[in-house]
Amino acid sequence: MRPAAILFAAMVLASGQLMAQNNGARIVEEGGLGKSFDLAPGAVLAAPGYPQTYVNTGDDVCIALGYTVKPDGTTSDFRILNAWSSDRAAAEQQKRYLESFAGAAANAVSQWRFVPKDAEVSGAVQTVATIAFKGSGATEGLADRCRIASLAVHYGHRKADREFRQSMVAQGNYNDTLASMRGQAAAVMSRSERRGR
Repeated sequence: MRPAAILFAAMVLASGQLMAQNNGARIVEEGGLGKSFDLAPGAVLAAPGYPQTYVNTGDDVCIALGYTVKPDGTTSDFRILNAWSSDRAAAEQQKRYLESFAGAAANAVSQWRFVPKDAEVSGAVQTVATIAFKGSGATEGLADRCRIASLAVHYGHRKADREFRQSMVAQGNYNDTLASMRGQAAAVMSRSERRGR
């Protein structure tokens, strides 16, 4: 992928994460877009290439990429809804790692074009594409690790989480609450590790 395309995709992904998740658009589950839309004449569902920067790692990665189909059939508002990598440490420690895969996915999906099946279909549609990048190919059910079971429920949880964080920040309790939650999680993990011995 060209550096300019990666930069563009990263900027779009970053801005997409800041946007309201359901800005009046109809939500369509993955695979359900075909009920209302066809591929535009001559269009193909472009597949992303494995990011050149990480091609030698052999990592298996999947991205659930949220996107919007606009009334004109173009795609926009790309955002990472879920991600998984066989190299968890790289995914957690390198911000650019998952962004590179998401950028490749967004670059491919940005080329997709649709036309409504019915003149009555109007307005934007939000949906998701689960995209797998097979490095070693050793991970069974790779795409299933990222698949969003219910997009409406997923957006509902994200909205509730965002509202909770805003509430905690407004009250000045956000950092204290996070520290407490992390401490509780660490204690639970420590107990389960002791039981596993």
